[in-house]
Amino acid sequence: MHSLVFQKPAENNCMVGALLPSILFFTQSGLNSLTGDLGADGLQSTRVMPEMIQAQIELGGKIAKEGRGPDRLNLDARWVVGKWFDGSRQQEVEELVFLTPGLLSRWIGFEGIDGAEAKNLWGRFWDQMIGKQYAFLRLARLDRVDWHDGDTQASADPSALDNVRVLINTSGNEWKSLQMQKIQDLQDRSPQLVLRDKWFQVIPSFVAWPSAVSKFPLVSEIRWGKNRLVSYMLEFPVDESNPKLYTSGGKGMLKIIEGDRSRIVKFNYPRN
Repeated sequence: MHSLVFQKPAENNCMVGALLPSILFFTQSGLNSLTGDLGADGLQSTRVMPEMIQAQIELGGKIAKEGRGPDRLNLDARWVVGKWFDGSRQQEVEELVFLTPGLLSRWIGFEGIDGAEAKNLWGRFWDQMIGKQYAFLRLARLDRVDWHDGDTQASADPSALDNVRVLINTSGNEWKSLQMQKIQDLQDRSPQLVLRDKWFQVIPSFVAWPSAVSKFPLVSEIRWGKNRLVSYMLEFPVDESNPKLYTSGGKGMLKIIEGDRSRIVKFNYPRN
């Protein structure tokens, strides 16, 4: 299992030789040297490991029993950042997913994990997460697809994702840069090829999570085409002097700065 050590991504990662040093396969001790504890209700900071949330475990089990897919587990932990038209419909391809006690509890229930196995998974996850607040961010630049004939136009600019910065609005007009670690960087001729994995197929390579890990590489060895997808783990700040600043259900705002644009993403912190 890989854990997280944050490092500024290398600039101008156009070739895989330059890219690989910025996608780290982390050590457990490396993450623990950076972290403290995450609170049991959403993104509040505490000094003890949170307990599994039984109501959320039961909800995850109910979703599985009803035959609904794992996307239904996200609830308020996931926020859509951007959509892409695939020629017939809009797909949600850019997203922000908070890794919270509630989300992990729902996954444990969904997978039917219980007893010592559940406690072991829970403990390993919080050993990695302790004291910090993390979210998964995915960004993409994809070619346009003609709605009439389905032809793909090579219109995307992959270089726009070379140097991404993410800032959080802490109060009023004050913006603070978030620490971020690139964990996926794909580029290909086809939009579908860079969109094969969902977020929960990527993070098991880095943190203890009960979903199945992707069978595809997380880094493109050859940079074909103009379609590009990058994923990051974001570290949110913990403000001990103002514990209500990042409480569950509270409002937040991110500024995502890419090569040729910046975007404001408004969200609410998950309630559990």
